[in-house]
Amino acid sequence: MSTEQAIDIPQGYKMTELGLLPEEWQVVRLGEVIQITKKPRNLNISHYEYIPFVTMEMIPNNSSLYCSFTVRKSSEMSSGTYCEPNDLLLAKITPCLENGKQSFVPMSLPIPFAYATTEVHPIKPSKNILDGLFLFYYLLYPRVRRHLALKMEGATGRQRLGKSSLQELYIPLPPFPEQRAIAHILQTVQVAKEKIEGVIQAAKELKKSFLKYLFSYGPVPVEYAEKVPLKKTEVGLIPEEWQVVRLGEVAEVIMGQSPPGSTYNQAGIGTPFLQGKAEFGNIFPSNIKYTVKPKKIAPEKSVLISVRAPVGDINIANIPYCIGMGLASLSMKIGDNIFLFYLLCHKKNDIEKEGTGSTFKAINKDKIISFPIPLPPLHIQQRIADILSTVDERIESAENQKHTLETLFKTLLSLLMSGIIRLSWSHD
Repeated sequence: MSTEQAIDIPQGYKMTELGLLPEEWQVVRLGEVIQITKKPRNLNISHYEYIPFVTMEMIPNNSSLYCSFTVRKSSEMSSGTYCEPNDLLLAKITPCLENGKQSFVPMSLPIPFAYATTEVHPIKPSKNILDGLFLFYYLLYPRVRRHLALKMEGATGRQRLGKSSLQELYIPLPPFPEQRAIAHILQTVQVAKEKIEGVIQAAKELKKSFLKYLFSYGPVPVEYAEKVPLKKTEVGLIPEEWQVVRLGEVAEVIMGQSPPGSTYNQAGIGTPFLQGKAEFGNIFPSNIKYTVKPKKIAPEKSVLISVRAPVGDINIANIPYCIGMGLASLSMKIGDNIFLFYLLCHKKNDIEKEGTGSTFKAINKDKIISFPIPLPPLHIQQRIADILSTVDERIESAENQKHTLETLFKTLLSLLMSGIIRLSWSHD
């Protein structure tokens, strides 16, 4: 734009180094409103037997606020970065900086200070000028991370963000109460996301327990499990009424064959194509290619299994797919495909052990058709499949909620940090 052209500035906004911002907001360099925490000259750590220590692995990169810590004997402390409770630890080395690794030092330290990895900057915001939580979220802003990443220096793979480059960063500075209001909104969304993550984790642990229980005792109440008659078989203890069969006896097996690479496309032309395990989602495949010259077709509702590098990952064909040489398709002749899906998920480690090869592991058709599995009556198969499907539906619902909250967080972060959305706040 020519300097002679007028810029249409909306009422209540002004042009700044960071673009259009509300008139009440300032733009400052970060170094003007923070301090980099330093070890006091008179501190002798030998007066303390144990020192809290924060490793890089203990600093989250998922927007969680606080890091964890371990303790080390002060006599064994050879290096580290001095920090204090509520300091914001910002990773300064690649790729940790780009990945968003940052967190506050917990208030629950057993002593008034801690040490952290040398690959962080310990930041202390100026009291009543810069809100620490506002800064925390501003530093998660993708364009801020990209800007800081461009300021990194050093050898490839070991680049670091220098202290002076960090201090030179321009940041918006709304009135302090507005900073706190912005941080509160973002934290509310973040807390909701973390609660959903807890639900997802609990549901996944429940699913693991159900898999082990259902394939050991069947779909009976826990209080009746000890009363279920069991028998010893080559696949372990199973209910007496169950059989042990070979996969090839009860399922049709189709080994994949890749069509020519020149026939692939992403435009939806031809037959959906899965090259291997890479396209597998939670239950159904994702990131699908297409081919105009399909070779082997996995029927809809068949069970998909990866047969090479790695062996044993399981999925379900929600539609007919052309499958490449890294996959096989299994369809029950008499039985429930969803049951088979969950059974093979449960048996994944055993399937992996069947893989052979020096460069990479693979499993052939003979191994698949001879693989032993427990087989309950059809009504038991369907009951087990229904129970586990219900758990997976709850996990999927929670995952969708998590995705919605992540999208909301990113949208609010952009709109609030640019002043496009303003929040009401008190001057008190």
